[in-house]
Amino acid sequence: MSEHSFACVIPTHNRHDFLRESLSSVLAQTLTPQQVIVVSDVADEAASQICADLAETSGHPNVLFIHDPASGSGASASRNRGAAEARTDFIGFLDDDDLWQPTLLEAVSDALSVQAVDLVAINREIFSESDSHIGPRIVEGLTSADVAAASLGTTGSNMIVSRHAFEAIGGFDSGLPVKNDTDFFFRYLLAGFRYAVVSDLLVRQRKHGLGQLTSKNERRAHGTELYIAKHREHLTRRDLRKLRLTIHRIRRASATTSGGRMIHLLGALANYTLADFIRERREWKMWHQADA
Repeated sequence: MSEHSFACVIPTHNRHDFLRESLSSVLAQTLTPQQVIVVSDVADEAASQICADLAETSGHPNVLFIHDPASGSGASASRNRGAAEARTDFIGFLDDDDLWQPTLLEAVSDALSVQAVDLVAINREIFSESDSHIGPRIVEGLTSADVAAASLGTTGSNMIVSRHAFEAIGGFDSGLPVKNDTDFFFRYLLAGFRYAVVSDLLVRQRKHGLGQLTSKNERRAHGTELYIAKHREHLTRRDLRKLRLTIHRIRRASATTSGGRMIHLLGALANYTLADFIRERREWKMWHQADA
């Protein structure tokens, strides 16, 4: 029996097949979570029925479906609304298109029994219908300065955080349309909290074409600009260059004219260094060697 109690919050938005898989992966945990909270930012009777059906078939008495128009829209608002319902020591978050491997909570509990931390991050596999590979690995010992411009391995599906720390830093920022995980982990470390890592790939992060936050569109580019404005006092020149490079790459990919693509190609090149090239090549080789 674990000395820690766990809730899982799943934000969802009209992705019923994915939600069924994600919720099933939580209910199949070898260490059963005390609460499972699914939050939709739109009225969704089908999602509510999926929760009821899986609660019945799994025998889990505490699967809660919430649609609260007053809580706002978007994944961050849904995560915060779900966390407000949690009565457990720790809260995990899982996007409705991702999966937890069955031993994830058990591994997190083991990590918490060894280290007195308020967050455990779990390494992940990235998969699609045709491919799978190891995602960027998070390592222990990162500082807030290390993650100011990039999450370095954390996502909305692989962080289990204490309710105390979550409330202390104000949860997720629902005003940011993207980079929510980067913002959350950065503020967590900035507040002086510590974390541990589960090295096993116990999160499966799905890539698909059905409206993901990581899609290369203007919403993501503008959201990155909002992130810069929010944290500018903490960002180094290198951080700013990295974030601006991201913005230009997104806008180049989504540009509808050759002139627009050229403008953002030049903008990307102006923020790209030899060190960036070496780092990206090293990461590419590392991921492909790991997949071999």
